Amino acid sequence: MADLTADTRRTILLAATLLTGHKRRFQAEVAQTYCGGSARLAETTFGWGRDAVHTGLNELRSGIRCVEDFESRGQTTTEERHPALEEHIRRLVDPHAQADPKF
Repeated sequence: MADLTADTRRTILLAATLLTGHKRRFQAEVAQTYCGGSARLAETTFGWGRDAVHTGLNELRSGIRCVEDFESRGQTTTEERHPALEEHIRRLVDPHAQADPKF
């Protein structure tokens, strides 16, 4: 393990905030250099999530980059979950709706 000065630590933390996505997996290289390849020690030293560091270490070891699947996260829309809901609401509301309230 290499020695880590306060300036080096600040520079590494700044670089981590500027990078996003798979580019941020440089954390694994930093963990190997300064933390002996320990994701847990990298979490303690730099405040990074150890799961992300662990994924990066596995990518370094295998040479295969993991693909993120951000699109599958989150909740599906109500229209996708209940396709007939819009038609039911329109049938309830249309008889009482007016194009212009002055009519």
